[in-house]
Amino acid sequence: MINKDVEVIIFDWGGTLVKRTVPPEEGRDSYEKILKILDSKESVDIIKKKLKENFAEYKNWAIKCLIEVPEEVLMIKWLFKDYSLETVLRNEKELFILFQQALGPRKTREGVKETLSSLKKMGYRMGLVSNHIGRTMVLDELKDFNIDQYMETRIISSLEGVRKPDPNLFRKAIEEMNILPEKCIYVGDNPSRDVIGARLAGIRDVILVKSEVSGNLDNLRADLLPDIVVDNVSDVLKHLPGKNI
Repeated sequence: MINKDVEVIIFDWGGTLVKRTVPPEEGRDSYEKILKILDSKESVDIIKKKLKENFAEYKNWAIKCLIEVPEEVLMIKWLFKDYSLETVLRNEKELFILFQQALGPRKTREGVKETLSSLKKMGYRMGLVSNHIGRTMVLDELKDFNIDQYMETRIISSLEGVRKPDPNLFRKAIEEMNILPEKCIYVGDNPSRDVIGARLAGIRDVILVKSEVSGNLDNLRADLLPDIVVDNVSDVLKHLPGKNI
């Protein structure tokens, strides 16, 4: 049962509140613009394959080390390591944006804004702890989706230099909100990042929202088990103590 003294709900971002959509023509226009900036004669298929492999290499390293590097380091050491350093540095911001667009634009999951509005009316405070490779992208998306007013604190891995499940990300959010961890709930979609990290930080109650990365929840280890599993973010409202929504 969720702790009846809960005052704060801290959310994950990607997968939990937002989801990535398939870009038009699988991002072809973005890859063509990348090729033009790099002055490369490669085909779209080749650079698409190369960038996806390089990004996967980075993600594997980052997950293993629990480190998140700034986007310029990601660009130089991983994503565009096969191209001119001078060209990459000169066009770093545009290349990063184009790569994100090639992966696909993101939109809020169904019912997110309504749920956050309801939580605020119910008196809950909210914050955000997210793994993300860009230092400003999540903050920009919060404004674009008109939900930034709900998040009292925003802790982003690329700004902190570490990744979930490092509990220091959760602890910083708790400290910034000046709240005891036992009065917090964490809502995420990845057991290996969200459940473990939140619990290590002293957050007792974790709600998992099913997503594409949630995986098979039938045979999870005990330390990966959330307290509650829901299909949609709006279902969180049904499990809050003393509330009838």
